[in-house]
Amino acid sequence: MNTLADLGLYGLDGYTTTKRSEIPHIDPVLNHTTIGRLAATVDNYEFLIHPGDFAYADDWIEDPTNYLNGKNAYTAIIESFYTQLAPITARKPYLVSPGNHEADCQEVAYFKGICPEGQYNFSDFTNRFEGTMPTAFPGTGTFAAVYARKRAQQLANPPFWYSFDYGSAHIVMINTETDFPSAPDAPGGSARLDGGPFGAPNQQLQFLEADLSSVDRRMTPWVIVAGHRPWYTNGGSSTPCAPCKAAFEGLFYKYGVDVGVFGHVHNLQRFAPIYNGTVDPAGLHNPKAPMYTIIGGSGNIEGHSTITPKMTGNVFAYNSHFGYGSLTFHNRTHLGVDFWASPDVVKIDDLRLQIADKQSQAPAAFHKFLERFDAVIAGPGPGNPCDEEDVGLIRHLWAVEPPIPVLGICLGFQSLALGFGATIRRLKEPRHGMQVAVSHFNKSIYADAGDIRATLYNSLHIDLGRGRGHDLWNPTAACPDLVPLAWVLGDKDNGDVCVAVQHASKPFWGVQYHPESICTNPEGAKVFVDWWREVENWTRCNTTRPLTPRSLSTASSRRTSEELDSPTTHNSKTVQWEAITFSNRSVTWSELESWLPPTQHVTLLESGTRRDGEPVNPETGRFSILSCTDMKITDRFEYYLQRKAMRHVRKGQLREADCSPKGLLPHLHRFIQGHKADSGPPEVPFWGGLVGFISYEACLGTIDVQGKTGPTNRPDACFAFVDRSIVIDHVKKQLFVQSIRPADSKWIKDTKSLLAHNMVNSRHETPAYPTIPKRTTPLRLPTEASYRAKVERCKERIREGHSYELCLTDQNLLTLPPHDTPRNLYHALRKTNPAPFAALLSLPCSSATTLRLLSSSPERFLNWTRAGTCQFRPIKGTVKKTPGMTRARATALLQDPKEQAENLMIVDLIRHDLHGALGHASVRVKQLMAVEEYASVFQLVSVIEGQLAGRSGIEVLGASLPPGSMTGAPKKRSCELLQEIETQERGVYSGVLGYLDVGGGGDFSVVIRTAVSWLEDGEEEDEQEWKIGAGGAVTIQSTSLGEFEEMEAKRDALLSVFGGK
Repeated sequence: MNTLADLGLYGLDGYTTTKRSEIPHIDPVLNHTTIGRLAATVDNYEFLIHPGDFAYADDWIEDPTNYLNGKNAYTAIIESFYTQLAPITARKPYLVSPGNHEADCQEVAYFKGICPEGQYNFSDFTNRFEGTMPTAFPGTGTFAAVYARKRAQQLANPPFWYSFDYGSAHIVMINTETDFPSAPDAPGGSARLDGGPFGAPNQQLQFLEADLSSVDRRMTPWVIVAGHRPWYTNGGSSTPCAPCKAAFEGLFYKYGVDVGVFGHVHNLQRFAPIYNGTVDPAGLHNPKAPMYTIIGGSGNIEGHSTITPKMTGNVFAYNSHFGYGSLTFHNRTHLGVDFWASPDVVKIDDLRLQIADKQSQAPAAFHKFLERFDAVIAGPGPGNPCDEEDVGLIRHLWAVEPPIPVLGICLGFQSLALGFGATIRRLKEPRHGMQVAVSHFNKSIYADAGDIRATLYNSLHIDLGRGRGHDLWNPTAACPDLVPLAWVLGDKDNGDVCVAVQHASKPFWGVQYHPESICTNPEGAKVFVDWWREVENWTRCNTTRPLTPRSLSTASSRRTSEELDSPTTHNSKTVQWEAITFSNRSVTWSELESWLPPTQHVTLLESGTRRDGEPVNPETGRFSILSCTDMKITDRFEYYLQRKAMRHVRKGQLREADCSPKGLLPHLHRFIQGHKADSGPPEVPFWGGLVGFISYEACLGTIDVQGKTGPTNRPDACFAFVDRSIVIDHVKKQLFVQSIRPADSKWIKDTKSLLAHNMVNSRHETPAYPTIPKRTTPLRLPTEASYRAKVERCKERIREGHSYELCLTDQNLLTLPPHDTPRNLYHALRKTNPAPFAALLSLPCSSATTLRLLSSSPERFLNWTRAGTCQFRPIKGTVKKTPGMTRARATALLQDPKEQAENLMIVDLIRHDLHGALGHASVRVKQLMAVEEYASVFQLVSVIEGQLAGRSGIEVLGASLPPGSMTGAPKKRSCELLQEIETQERGVYSGVLGYLDVGGGGDFSVVIRTAVSWLEDGEEEDEQEWKIGAGGAVTIQSTSLGEFEEMEAKRDALLSVFGGK
């Protein structure tokens, strides 16, 4: 449930300005930053409550030009506001209660009577929402509770006061403006607005008591009350509403309200559970008093409220950005309270900001927008600054008057140089992911810098017109306004390359390299701090406007989160489990399968083991997971990208709902939250949960890239709910039989007994599987010529500056006779190519198809633990195992700059994704480009970790798709380019596969070294068609032959299993 209040129209002039003198122009196509974020995340919440102050249409009177046309001005603003809300309200329930701006009309001296009728006494609010808000639902529980609920329904007066149930929550909307003693907007009230009354005397308070007393906490354990005016608050000129406190607080406490949601004060606040000015000593753990939140900072013409010294109980106050709140009902016992900032997201081609001044033709809207900022960082790309489509609004930064300080990085640096006379040229040899020494002479942003080693990501460079013998550090005749600050000298292919400049008189600086790269040394990275020092100096000398007080080293949090424990009965499922130790032997999936009853559909996530029974990689490949759930009758979720639909299938019953690609994971998250469990074996990462895959094309949808399409009856994501499982711990030599079904102890004991008996009495022999014969398997493989041509197309796009690295792939098709079953094939695969993220899946789908997947993936995409640590392990850089290829020799080969650059670029990309999700301080690189050995290759592996700190792992997963190691960098532009170059959809290959654990963890691999087949139900299977994807990362240093051979090496590891090469 999302919460917001005090939300105004978003207009062209103001972007919800903080200046009352600037009433926004009316333009329905423009979205408020909060509205825009709510619309973009509409699949992430169930409904929206808005307790008061809509549009701020009453502020039309602040603009004198509206005085003679008040009715039209008021109507235009308010109708435009609701038009802007339409993308949200068309999709989600929108529940409201009144605020003071629904009654307010600020009459002006000598102009009595100019306000429109709809502005008085909540008239527009009443007419707009009367009849559309719900009333109290029928009660359950005792006779008294049922009677109280019926009475509450009679006393309710929507849209002013009413209640409704939604899942495990009971929500009450109240009116803090009128209809209680000394109400501020009522006749004689402190606001002098003479509003109401809208019910009989005391009707609202009688309703609230009847309603709260009727709540059956067994059915709806959470009670939330929302109104406009708060009685606990810091900030602005709005004092706490004493009459509200006198009328409502006692009822809140008496009936155990969990959270009060209020607005009116234009910032975001949270108070600890508090009653009558005393903080509840229980804190957030089963408090008797309500927690209070203020979500009045959603954004409006009047701007933010200041934050005054904290009053008792205040634990959070924020007014740096507009924002809103959300309540997440995890289960009966845990409620999450979050605040979200709504940052201005402006794309470089934003048409709103390209509207030009009629006389100067300069983008006046963009210049006005920049007045809100102290400085700008522009970049990094990709693209060419000569192409307006690539550089967009960045090119207008250099004409802003008075100028605003700018630091251009990469593309921004090139745009700065181009704007003041430089020529943009291609490098003879582009430098992407390459580390170089940077020479400078301790001036300007390098005043106290030492030796710099920095990472370059550029195909283009600036030419300042420097002639032979011209001094490096002085401006040239061609570019007299640009002062060179740093160079890469003596590059064997490109010569001397300028990598930093400063404008001679304006506050513009630029650097070509990437200071934020993990391989840029600290001296190169601190250019941000040194630039800010220069900004402060310039501002002090050239403007009268002080810089906004803030710490450069402390980024504003985009989200703050707290969880509240409920005193209601604990409802989490309890994991039932038994363990078996097998210290004197090993246990494999092959043995387990032979001991257990046969199943038609198998779900296995296996950590491959060597011949001695030890795991291939003990760190990532410690556990194997085998589902013992019937895939035909369990809950399954299937996502169909082409029609943007989510199916929930259970025991043959099917429900389908509209769902965007970005809504897929929130949908799964809600299901997992409703099935949370505890008390499982602590070290086992999976107790039960959802197991499945997300295709590459569905991953593309999360970054708004249109992928190629395949057959419409094949889901682009499918997850099955596993409630019975067997987990093998290959390190500690233990086997766990687990269930999250109620009262399932008999199955656990029977299964444990069966397994223990076989472990004692079996001869520890691998069950016999038919040998896959060597034969000429019908194959459709990409030709060497076609693949090498695609490599050259990738390199050309890289040379043009559109990408740094492109992960090119192709599809290999082969057919097999029906007796080569998936189980037989998987057994051969795990024997010849064991891997830490191996898998055998057979997932039936409601669309009359079954996915069959065999995987020997070595690569973890993302793992997160119940304790809150997440980890990425990208693999890039490959050496094939051939006769005589030792680890030492492979390590030497993998020191090659090409191999290192491949890995580094993906590490920087993943750090970028993770910083966006968790913030800079929560991310670290644990391992950088270490060599790991697998059955057929040596590869470079890096490890990036982060602390979730209140975020969920599923949120990080959604923010990180598709896997960077399968896209290239920058991610979105590289994906778009690959859609042009590749000719087939990738499907499951290049997507992710793994599980969401009911205990709170998750683990996903990258779907590589994988074969996929789809079986149509009822189809006579004379032949099986299998698809194997393979590819590699193309950089500017790649050779087409080398890339083709790398693709072959990865592909052939699987083809050998199928009796091919």
